[in-house]
Amino acid sequence: MREQEDRHWWYRSLRALVQQRLGGARDILDAGCGTGGMLARLGAQATGVDVSGRALDHARGRGLTRVARASVCDLPFPDGSFDAVLALDVLYHRAVTDEARALVEIARVVRPGGAVIIHVAAHPRLARAHDSAVHGVRRFNRRGLGALARAAGLEVTELAYRNALAFPAAVAFCLLDRVRRRGPRSELRSLPTWLNGLLLRLSQAENALLALAPSPVGLSVWCVCRKP
Repeated sequence: MREQEDRHWWYRSLRALVQQRLGGARDILDAGCGTGGMLARLGAQATGVDVSGRALDHARGRGLTRVARASVCDLPFPDGSFDAVLALDVLYHRAVTDEARALVEIARVVRPGGAVIIHVAAHPRLARAHDSAVHGVRRFNRRGLGALARAAGLEVTELAYRNALAFPAAVAFCLLDRVRRRGPRSELRSLPTWLNGLLLRLSQAENALLALAPSPVGLSVWCVCRKP
């Protein structure tokens, strides 16, 4: 992930969408910051937490200092500490033992009127070897994620499937996994520059349509919330 996330279209498109929705938020928590690809682009006031010491070593290797080892289920911050909290492809990870509790914690540390942005893997039937390789243990549908966010006391302002572009490829990988019965293996790898650029442009076009004409399918669920 550290080798790919600065260049790969998947990460670049998601980062652009998140930054667009954050608006003028300054005190931001990246809950489950991983190796720091998103955190490095959020400004000096942004904070990151992750349960993986190896991931935090990579984040510090970027020069990031506002990072700490902690679980999203038990955030070490007072109530209302942040203008916005991000949970990007975190809730489906095996280290999150209770996704409902994690969202309650996230809602607790965001200020009233603040934003919570969630991005998760979609559709349980699309679980494949990649999920095992990156320690993913659960996938969500749009309705279920919205219900979890509301139960945590958040007001959902945007809820849609995303990455329809990647959906057919994911279905193909699922079928291949079942035929080959191979062990954990991620399909994340370097792409030719021309192909990576093309996929990035297509994904950014999909981002632009997200609020206007959301897709009925997608490889991810995108959710933007506000704390009342």
